[in-house]
Amino acid sequence: QENPKQKSQPLRLPKSDPPILVLARLRFLLEYGEEPFPPPSHADTKNSREKQRRTANLLPPHHLLYANSECIAVFCKTGRWSTLQASIFLHSTTVGNVKQSVTLAMYLSAQTVTVPVSGFWGFFGGTTTISLFTAQPWLVPALVGGGVIYVGLPVMMLSKAKGRWADTEKKLNDAFWSMYDSDVIAEMIQCLSGLDWSVELESSFRRELSRREDGGIPKKAE
Repeated sequence: QENPKQKSQPLRLPKSDPPILVLARLRFLLEYGEEPFPPPSHADTKNSREKQRRTANLLPPHHLLYANSECIAVFCKTGRWSTLQASIFLHSTTVGNVKQSVTLAMYLSAQTVTVPVSGFWGFFGGTTTISLFTAQPWLVPALVGGGVIYVGLPVMMLSKAKGRWADTEKKLNDAFWSMYDSDVIAEMIQCLSGLDWSVELESSFRRELSRREDGGIPKKAE
């Protein structure tokens, strides 16, 4: 009999947050997405235009890997900034490059070349067969270096993309929780108390609420 603990758990996408929170994030992006963050204070009204030019908008500019329409949809639904399409593309590209590099190395290692024999028999035109890597030793470091670049490039791109996703996610969540409405809090508490949402969502919500009460995130300017 198989142990249920030994069975592999199927991959699951993150659960969607309550509709009230999803709609609140959507309204937040529609209202503040194209605005500079943090917003300029009233004391800097004279230089507000200059500061707006220097301050980046809340939503990053469109990018195929770092910020696309899927990232916005995932953020509104889960509060996370990521794109599954770009992640799958980079993962599949890495696997494909590994297969191609191994195939090329196996093919070249099986190749042979005919060279003259050294010594007495070589003087009379004798030949012998040796491997391609023996005849052309420079192919070994070239193959290794090219394989590292060929395989490592998508891995580096994925690592960089994850870092950019994390930075954008933190910036958006900090801005959202610093500008949320009290009605959203009341409806979220009612929703969490009446429905069986995930423990991770509830702990995240209470943590953000505690940070606001402790003054960790600036309140929305009146």
